Amino acid sequence: MANGKTVMTERRQAAPLKISKTHTLPGGTGLYVCMMDCSPGMLDGDAYEYRFLLKPGARVYLTNQSFTKIHPSPFRGATVNMRADLAEGAHLDYMPEPLIPFRNSRYRAHTEFRLTSGASLFYADLLTPGRTARGETFQYLSYASFTDIYVGGELAACDRFAAEPGKDRLQASGAFEHYTHAATVWMIHTSADEALLAAIRQRMDAYSGLLAGASRLAGSAGIAARMLGNTIWELQELTEGLWETFHIWRTGESPVPIRK
Repeated sequence: MANGKTVMTERRQAAPLKISKTHTLPGGTGLYVCMMDCSPGMLDGDAYEYRFLLKPGARVYLTNQSFTKIHPSPFRGATVNMRADLAEGAHLDYMPEPLIPFRNSRYRAHTEFRLTSGASLFYADLLTPGRTARGETFQYLSYASFTDIYVGGELAACDRFAAEPGKDRLQASGAFEHYTHAATVWMIHTSADEALLAAIRQRMDAYSGLLAGASRLAGSAGIAARMLGNTIWELQELTEGLWETFHIWRTGESPVPIRK
């Protein structure tokens, strides 16, 4: 923070990754940060590492410039490891674009957040089944996503999801069923209450074509939401709505739409 505003004080990057020019968010206190990838997508053997540190009171909206494309990677696959540490009073909105696993791709991600007891987080993770317009629905080799969230040094959420379409019956009862696209949203705040949960469920009820649910995390650390659908735009729209609901609950103000 500098003069009440969030600023980036240090950055390190290596090709093909870079951080674009940052911008002050509407309202004048937060910072918009966009991660960019100058390659056509992740290739076989690619391994990306992201590290972020938010100092006390920082407000950051973090995203990337487009859908993450996982190209055919049958041998070593593509991996992403991301960690963000949030100091006292810091808040992070992490809103990456959806992921597209191409035919014959392998992908593995580990995302870790470490929050002090006074920090807060909104994180949305959206997954497509592949390049559906090319008939590649569920033709990737493997996908694995691991998420760990710590609050005040204690593990508040531990989520594991893995799929191998060639082995798993992804569209069986109890799995994706007749749905193809998925989203998981984490809203971490130690004051998250039943009123916030009710508002989130009300947002979900407006989308009759989706299968969606939300519940509070143990230890009152926040709320987790999961959604299944057949189009990515519906999941993106609902995710934006949940972000708006969380933002209003947290700050008492409606967020200004983010334009890329």
